[in-house]
Amino acid sequence: MKPQQARLAKKLQNKPIWRRYISYINFPKLGQYVGLSLGLWFAGKYNFSSAWIAMGLLVFVWWDFETREKKLRRKRIQKSVSVAGVKMENLPSWVFVESSERVVWMNNMIHHMWPYIGAMVKKILKENVEPAMQASLPCSLSSLTFETISFGQVAPKITGINSYAPEDAPDEFILDLDLLYEGDAKIKLSVKSVNMGVSDIQLRGMLRIIFKPFVGEPNPIGGLTVFFLNRPKIKFDLINLLNVLDIPGLKSKLRSVAEDVICSIMVLPNRIVVPMSPELVADDSDLRYPIPEGVVRMKIIEAKELTKMDSALRGGAADPYIVLGVGAQKFRTKTCKNTLKPVWNEVYEAFVDNDEGQEIEMSMFDEEKTSKDAKMGTLEVDITSVAQHGSRDLWLPLDGVKSGVVHLDLAWCKLSSKPKDLKPAGQSLSSALLMVKIKQGKNLPNPLKPKEIPVVLCKVIVGDSEKETYHVGLNAETQTIDWKQALRFLVKQPATTSIKIEVIESKGTKKLGNVVIPLTTVADANEMVLEKEFNLTDSGGKGSLACKFTLRALVPGAKEISEVKRKRAVRYSERPSVSDVPSPTTPKVMVNDAVEELSSFDEDRQSTSSSPRGSMYEVSSGGGSRENLVNYGSVELSLSYSHVRNCLVVVVHAAHGLPTRDSKAKTSPYVRLYLLPERSKKSRRETTPKEGTLDPVYDEKFEYITSLEELRECTLDVAVKNHKSKFTSRRRRNFIGQIRIPLSSLDLSKEQRMTYNLVKWTPQ
Repeated sequence: MKPQQARLAKKLQNKPIWRRYISYINFPKLGQYVGLSLGLWFAGKYNFSSAWIAMGLLVFVWWDFETREKKLRRKRIQKSVSVAGVKMENLPSWVFVESSERVVWMNNMIHHMWPYIGAMVKKILKENVEPAMQASLPCSLSSLTFETISFGQVAPKITGINSYAPEDAPDEFILDLDLLYEGDAKIKLSVKSVNMGVSDIQLRGMLRIIFKPFVGEPNPIGGLTVFFLNRPKIKFDLINLLNVLDIPGLKSKLRSVAEDVICSIMVLPNRIVVPMSPELVADDSDLRYPIPEGVVRMKIIEAKELTKMDSALRGGAADPYIVLGVGAQKFRTKTCKNTLKPVWNEVYEAFVDNDEGQEIEMSMFDEEKTSKDAKMGTLEVDITSVAQHGSRDLWLPLDGVKSGVVHLDLAWCKLSSKPKDLKPAGQSLSSALLMVKIKQGKNLPNPLKPKEIPVVLCKVIVGDSEKETYHVGLNAETQTIDWKQALRFLVKQPATTSIKIEVIESKGTKKLGNVVIPLTTVADANEMVLEKEFNLTDSGGKGSLACKFTLRALVPGAKEISEVKRKRAVRYSERPSVSDVPSPTTPKVMVNDAVEELSSFDEDRQSTSSSPRGSMYEVSSGGGSRENLVNYGSVELSLSYSHVRNCLVVVVHAAHGLPTRDSKAKTSPYVRLYLLPERSKKSRRETTPKEGTLDPVYDEKFEYITSLEELRECTLDVAVKNHKSKFTSRRRRNFIGQIRIPLSSLDLSKEQRMTYNLVKWTPQ
């Protein structure tokens, strides 16, 4: 049954039976038969000649032939438009469907490669994850080992792709892959001859691949950099004895260890680098350790209206604390005892490698001494909005709980290479960023036996911070030790701080030499970059260490517009239907030899090729249609979320280029809003009708009180209608156009002002 027939049947199911029969009668067709019968009766009654009947028959045959030809011409034009007759220039990315095909192709490739990828992951689990788990688990479980690792037949899937071409980096191209793994992997573990297991592993995260640099060689891609922008979400189930015992905190501990291992390998600032050109094979440290884009300051001030967690005997309060995360960096506040209105006033600073994509992830917990800490809510803040505004003072509601808001003060710090910007930022705030790259050590003394190869590390001390490099062995051929590793530090007082580097043999406490460099020496260098080979003290007089120091001043303030804007060539693999997607850009469409034909279909409409604003397309399996090339005008809106009032703010500014079936003087357009999925009087908003204009200006504001979490599941339904009497026939003709805007695709932390092209109204 066709949708139109189904709606009619549903509408008439409670009507009398005679009304049902009448509703299915084709009155136009019945009228034709009645008219033909009356014509024949009159011809016989008044003795008309048979020549008149033959002439009428010829006219009817000619009219029927022309009608059929007109329909065939329409179908041919529609087919040529939808298949080969449309030249699309500057169309929104969602019009192109090649991305979906690419994702299918990529998923097929991953499926065929999965057995070999699984072998590589097994090696990582045995060599990296297993030692980390043994070191992190309690002593009773420290003997945990992987007995059997099977990744099954289900491979990960790429559910979405974005691509970016940064304006300020012509030798770079970026792919963002939405990675989803819900496989049939099973991993068996053993602790003191007791078998346990993990199954139903799920992982989801945004994986970024950077093609950089481009080189003039047969392979134009010099290297690949792969990493997760934020911590991926990991879930799994325990099987065998683990599921039976259900040891408190074990599952969360295993998940935390797995997340930490993944973060240490490929979550920003950590990344996997695949060099492809000879130069990068020799030294890929510039790709592996780039300078951050900036630093974000996060002040956790207070929280209110938190959910009660403790029992009534303990007063019904909680012991809340907050865990912050930016990529692989984690911070934890102090615990506020027995309160639902905690006050922290603590400041944390985190490196940001990519503000477009990274998020501040916050989780609040209730500290428990005898059981697992209970979660009191989560929160995510897009760093892009902080970078663009410079600072944000926000009250944000917690997700996943009935109530609770957190007060955050966020600030963005740009990086400057000018020494004059090195100014103290405060007692507890950093004023500079320092990158220490340990490149190579030469002529180091060997404290071991002649046949033994020493394994050496470097300990770097900057102020109160202390970090270590990898443990690297001596290269027997060159008698050098190559680290090519960079460490990051935040400096509070550059004028009085020094960099101390100690070279230590990793098997003991034997120091092979050290060097001390005042930070003022780096500040006096050209663009505050010092690259030099330093002689080590206490190394026998021959040892040296090649290092590179990069100092950057932290300057609070918003990013410049030229830095924030990127030239995007976005190809989304899986999107909502096009009629639900806003189109801020204006597509240009030229139809080969079809515009003149199309214009004859409806003289009240204009084809898109002659429209000054273009239109939005409704893509369906039915191919192109006439409505796809018709201009329905546009509407200008501003969308934002008020964290103070916990509401969505919609400002209807104006509508432009509206078509009309009536004269301009009889047109009174207004804008109607619904916040779907709720379609009721409570959700309905309307502007004031503007009489006698096809370009009305409203500038009216409307609010929807709802949480930010619920808003992500909502769609804003915007329709432009012509105001007429309720008793006017064919009220459907009052609709001019509509657009549905999925709010999950917008960053509502800042005001979004855009012009959306309207599409044909479709009943719900």
